[in-house]
Amino acid sequence: MKKNKLKLAARGFGLTKYGHDCPLGHIGDMFFIYDVKYFKKIGFFDFNVLEMLPHRLSGHGILALLIIAKVGISKMYLYDNHTRFKYWDGKPKNPFRGRANPSAFDKETGFLHVNVGSFLGNSGKWVQAFYLKKYNLTKGKHIKEFLIRYYVPKKRLFYILNCVEEELQLKLRFLGFPFLRFGRFGRDFRKMQWYIDSPLKKKIRYWFFSVVRTLWESTISKFGVTIFPEYSVWPESLESFYSNVLNPEDYPDKSMVWFKKKGKKHKKKPIYRGFDVYF
Repeated sequence: MKKNKLKLAARGFGLTKYGHDCPLGHIGDMFFIYDVKYFKKIGFFDFNVLEMLPHRLSGHGILALLIIAKVGISKMYLYDNHTRFKYWDGKPKNPFRGRANPSAFDKETGFLHVNVGSFLGNSGKWVQAFYLKKYNLTKGKHIKEFLIRYYVPKKRLFYILNCVEEELQLKLRFLGFPFLRFGRFGRDFRKMQWYIDSPLKKKIRYWFFSVVRTLWESTISKFGVTIFPEYSVWPESLESFYSNVLNPEDYPDKSMVWFKKKGKKHKKKPIYRGFDVYF
């Protein structure tokens, strides 16, 4: 970044990958490196999150928007596009299937992400301990205590994870996913278990949308045709929408809460209509 006289270095799919939550590009919020003096000068972080359409943009989409508007893409260095990720057993990871879940490791940069919640039981913490031990990150009171409690030898750990994964995949095949890629499960154990435990109605719904989306991406989208679910709240105003969905008490800085709460009861509505997320 310094060699090329740039102001920030980021990772992510970059400014050529668009989605419903990141219409101007995808920038990762982890390992985001920037010139502190320059960012203070331009007031990069001086914004109200509630002014950034939080019902519409993810953190990745907001970062891309701020970079384009405040920094300029000519001052950005994209040093990783998520294509080097590997699982705990060294198998290459599909970045489009639960990008960082259940775990993702980039050996070249040493970046590791383990989503404990995507594993079952304590196996997520076993994976964390596996990486700590493998790369000799064993110093410190808390790390030592963590390793004593959760370290499982590599051979046994991989055997357990393989057995759990095979059992889950077998159940999924019996429940309508003979080709698991249609289920978009990746190797997310918790997501597999969620589907197995779901009521029949939700199973059918998830199966239908997963198969249709996978077929669309592998066929029609190849010709440049894209389609996204409808996420608009029109004709409802943003002020009324936020007053129903968001709770002002969740924001310690009251000056950023420009909408007025309607009524005493906090009424929750699904922000993304039409699709149920699995968790």
